[in-house]
Amino acid sequence: MRIGKISENTLKRSVLKNTYTTGNRLVHGASPRDNCAVFSYGEEFALASTHQVLLTGAEDSLKFSMLRGVNNIYAQGGKPEAAQLALLLPENLEEPELANLMKAAAKTAKELDISVSGGSTKTDKRIKEPVISVTIIGSRKEKDLPEVEAGWDILLTRPIALSGTAILAKEKEEELKKRYPSRYIEEAKVFDRDLILLPEAATAMKSFPCRMFSVTEGGIFGCLWEAARIAGVGLEIELKKIPIRQESVEICDFLGINPYELMSDGTMLVMTPDGEGYKDALSEEGVEAVLIGTTKANNDKIILNDDEVRYVDKPAADSIYILFE
Repeated sequence: MRIGKISENTLKRSVLKNTYTTGNRLVHGASPRDNCAVFSYGEEFALASTHQVLLTGAEDSLKFSMLRGVNNIYAQGGKPEAAQLALLLPENLEEPELANLMKAAAKTAKELDISVSGGSTKTDKRIKEPVISVTIIGSRKEKDLPEVEAGWDILLTRPIALSGTAILAKEKEEELKKRYPSRYIEEAKVFDRDLILLPEAATAMKSFPCRMFSVTEGGIFGCLWEAARIAGVGLEIELKKIPIRQESVEICDFLGINPYELMSDGTMLVMTPDGEGYKDALSEEGVEAVLIGTTKANNDKIILNDDEVRYVDKPAADSIYILFE
């Protein structure tokens, strides 16, 4: 199987087909349609979203796993509240390294305004690098999210590829400095300093019917495919309207990777019938949104680049995995 997220066909055929659920409080469980589990507790609904982000450093892997879960809860219209951490560690990991990892978890939890509520920590001689799994627990008032209709606006908040660019700038720093000045690389390294999607989600849920999708692994192209599938609509997107920093373009070009298939934590894709109203409301919160296209009644997923027309493919492995080659 490919590195990173398994393909949708493999997910359906070998994972979801073999799951088991009972009635109890579960409203939505594992499925390609929902990015988190939803449980009924009277007038409120609990949300659970699990993530494993595989990066070259354990602290970054932990940080992005927590961030991704929190942003997914926000995208599901909920409020994240706590993190459960499962750490499977190499036998030779020293205790000070574990303490530093947990200090990083506490620091990230404080930034995300959630608690670390528990989990599991084990060592195993078969493990060569730390394996980290994070489940974020949250809640929301609504049982279901709005159904997307044809003709809704599609927007992006913040440029794509920010998190991926920051990781590439850190991990490929010496290689990049052969081409770009140090100041340029230092700026790119801090693209990941504020990737929390709270303003976008709070503004959307307060004032507008919408569906939100956190752009993560597989980049914007992967998110467009998955969002269209989940929403049950087609898309028509203008490529040149997708916001991207010049640093991301140049770093990705130098490394020979596609920025549109690069992890983009911190960017939200929003479908709403009132794109202009959402943009104005979000601007008052100090966050810019860009209208990049519309939903369609058919299943076509089209990207326009001037006179060129292409179709969004099924998500490929994230470009970030160049680090593991």
